[in-house]
Amino acid sequence: MPLIIPTCPRRLLGLTISVCIGAAVVAGIMGAIAGDTYRPAYELRGEGLVGFGFCWGAVTGVIAGIIWSCVMITLATPKRREKLARIGALIGIAVGVISAALLHAGLMLLTGERETWLMRLGIALAIPIGAVVGGISGGAYRSAFAVADTDGTPKATVVAPPMAQAPRSPSDTTP
Repeated sequence: MPLIIPTCPRRLLGLTISVCIGAAVVAGIMGAIAGDTYRPAYELRGEGLVGFGFCWGAVTGVIAGIIWSCVMITLATPKRREKLARIGALIGIAVGVISAALLHAGLMLLTGERETWLMRLGIALAIPIGAVVGGISGGAYRSAFAVADTDGTPKATVVAPPMAQAPRSPSDTTP
């Protein structure tokens, strides 16, 4: 079964890049905080994990933003467009959990930490953060699709009914 990757419509490219940057910033900040919590394991060696946590969090945030955007663009059918904020929040929860798990897995591998309580805490924090970031981004996508729809982009293919009577001469078409 082939992997289907949706293409980003040109009108949404800027918004998609903004979502990825926003997710990277949020995940980077959370990664710096997480890196600071793993610091006691590294204090003996004199190394800090705040910078690594920020960078690794930003990388997982970009991955999360790309996944989130691809899913949202795929799900943005005309019938679902009014619900994109709610759909975005739900997908944001799932993608936030994945991003937090990747972040903490990287920090645990680096520090040799065996206890998983920090990962569980990070995942618990990712649920509301993913919902908020996903909901805001979903609302932005809903607005972008609403603007595109009023700009002349068809919402759906409309089949016009046949004309009852065709005009016979050019004078029949004048009002």
